[in-house]
Amino acid sequence: MTETTTWKIPQLIDWVNAVVANSLGGEVWVEGEISNLQRSAAGHVYFTLIERDLDERQRSPHTLAVTLFEWHRVNVNRHLKRSGGSVRMGDGVRVRIRGTVEVYS
Repeated sequence: MTETTTWKIPQLIDWVNAVVANSLGGEVWVEGEISNLQRSAAGHVYFTLIERDLDERQRSPHTLAVTLFEWHRVNVNRHLKRSGGSVRMGDGVRVRIRGTVEVYS
């Protein structure tokens, strides 16, 4: 009888993050629509990136949880202001963003 590996949660999260980092090679670009945007007292921004283009098998949109830490948010806002300031992060805004993909524990 073969024994199945049983992972502790932190071990599994570390392994998944290593596999994802090795597969993607660092930062990636992804696009979608901002939904459920929330701002924290610490200055971080949390939102869900959604893709509403559904095929016949899907019942709900694809989603990706995004955390924009305060130091990155400041940089993003600086770029938005330089581009004329007419765009603001908010629900319904379609964006193209760059970041790392990680499972957070």
